[in-house]
Amino acid sequence: MRTGYDMDEVDAFLDEVESALGGLIVENDDLRAQLAQKPAAPVTSADVEKKLAEAEKKAAEAEKKLSEAQAKLAEADKKASEADKKLAEAADKEKAAETKLTEARRMATANTVAPAQAAAPAAAAAAMAAAPPATPAPAPAPAPAAAADADVPGRAFAMLEAAQRTADETVASAKAEADTILVKAREEASKVTGQLDEQRAALETKVNDLRSFERSYRTKLRDTISGQLAELDKVASVEPKAPTSS
Repeated sequence: MRTGYDMDEVDAFLDEVESALGGLIVENDDLRAQLAQKPAAPVTSADVEKKLAEAEKKAAEAEKKLSEAQAKLAEADKKASEADKKLAEAADKEKAAETKLTEARRMATANTVAPAQAAAPAAAAAAMAAAPPATPAPAPAPAPAAAADADVPGRAFAMLEAAQRTADETVASAKAEADTILVKAREEASKVTGQLDEQRAALETKVNDLRSFERSYRTKLRDTISGQLAELDKVASVEPKAPTSS
């Protein structure tokens, strides 16, 4: 005859353990209360209480480790989002550098064409001044003015050369800056992504190990409690019944 225990209640308790580790403590308290009300062998009851206490401790440790692993996974997801943000910022910087490069090229073209256009009339005037006069006896021009006019083409070419050099330097500087930004962004993104992949793999392995431990421990706990309850029922079945008064 079984008194004080019901296997359906034990199964319900174990199902509660499966759905939430925190429910294990509440169910263990219920089992303690049932053991306290049963006037059976004290040694077996104490052994059951010891097993339940160990179950509480290990379940709490497993729950804590699982929570820590889940927190680390959340942190890894946060870092992944930050890495995506940095990649987006790098793309924006690359776009800005390309815009700057285009503007530098436009300015270089303007700086090259404008001086050439400005120097063209002066060069033409200098060429006309240097041409021999149509009259057989030209009047001599002042020496300083003739020398200044003859130097106009040289100044024009110097301006063109300086403008071209400035344009080349500007374009090269903008391109170097864009390349540097892009290389650094890609290196940083690759490094962060690699670290996050390693962390995620390690945490997922740890979570799977904890879940495997949880399933294994639930099975052992079920067998232990079932065995202890069977022993208690066996002891209760052989207890002498109290005499009834006639």
